[in-house]
Amino acid sequence: MTKPPQKGSQKGKARPRRKRGPQWTVHGVSHETRTAVSMAAKRAGMSVGDWVEAALRTAATREIKGERNGKLPVRLEDVVSALEKVSDRQREQGKVQTRILEQLAETTIELNQSQQERFESLARQDTDQAKALLAIAEKLDQKIEIANKGRDEALKALVERLNGSAAPRRSLFERLLGRG
Repeated sequence: MTKPPQKGSQKGKARPRRKRGPQWTVHGVSHETRTAVSMAAKRAGMSVGDWVEAALRTAATREIKGERNGKLPVRLEDVVSALEKVSDRQREQGKVQTRILEQLAETTIELNQSQQERFESLARQDTDQAKALLAIAEKLDQKIEIANKGRDEALKALVERLNGSAAPRRSLFERLLGRG
């Protein structure tokens, strides 16, 4: 009994031939490389020829474009351009920092002026209050001096009265005691 051909099996089906250019081979490829290519093609689900063609095309395209390992080569023009961009950013940052420092300086000057004006205002107020207190003290001193003069005069008058009235009393006391 013959089995019907299974799906994916090439038995019983002729494989369609692709039209290709001339066939060629690469001499000097080691057995290990051929084995690795065969395994890679099988994993990719491709024939060895299709896989080699895709790999060679990719490698050749990169080489023509100057790419290495998927990265573009470093060109001097690109380095210079990148450095100019960094330099421009630093200059801009420097300008921003300069503006900030200028604003800080202006604010500091304004605050200093404001505080100086406030200090001077307080000093004027203190001076005015000191002058007012000094005037009050002078008036009090004058009133105290006038009061002291009046008191001194009253005390002198009292002393004189007492002295004038004390002499006759002594004689009276002396007479009573028998001394005079």
